[in-house]
Amino acid sequence: MLFNRFTIVPTDAGVRYDPLTDLFAPANFLNLNDSQKLSRKSFEPMRSGFRITGVGSLTVPAMVSKSVDYELTYVRRARRLSVFAGIYAFAKTLFKVSLRSSAVSKSALSVMVTRASKNAPETFAVRAEGFAVVSTSTMQVHGTSAVATSYTEADQLLGRLIAENPSLAGRLQVVGAHEVQTS
Repeated sequence: MLFNRFTIVPTDAGVRYDPLTDLFAPANFLNLNDSQKLSRKSFEPMRSGFRITGVGSLTVPAMVSKSVDYELTYVRRARRLSVFAGIYAFAKTLFKVSLRSSAVSKSALSVMVTRASKNAPETFAVRAEGFAVVSTSTMQVHGTSAVATSYTEADQLLGRLIAENPSLAGRLQVVGAHEVQTS
């Protein structure tokens, strides 16, 4: 038996996740004729995996303030002996300044990376394009799950619907979400 469609999901019921999409060339994964290849977008967002966003039992410990003390020792080359120079307390303000250039601050999880600049312009949202399988006569969405993020997903959904019920052939079509009749 040959399989051509796979879905990856976490098996732990306590794990929350968000599906991820990335741009793929539909012609690399589907059998399309030249006309279909030219009439569609070269790249479309398709599911590529998921991001674990949380676990129900995840707890974060309370923050603890600690002093940072360093032991300073000089190593003499000529006689290869170390001379203890004392213990120095690292000032909190100096420690915070040093953290800005540390490896931890460069992490993708760091607030320094994820925070918005005070000089940044206001953010705005771009509505996702979206596609739907609709009735050719009423332009209303066929069923509750006939909406997709890309044309390819909607076209595959249309193919599955027609395979399950051949009488729908010619009565359903794929359109952009902005063309759907809402009332």
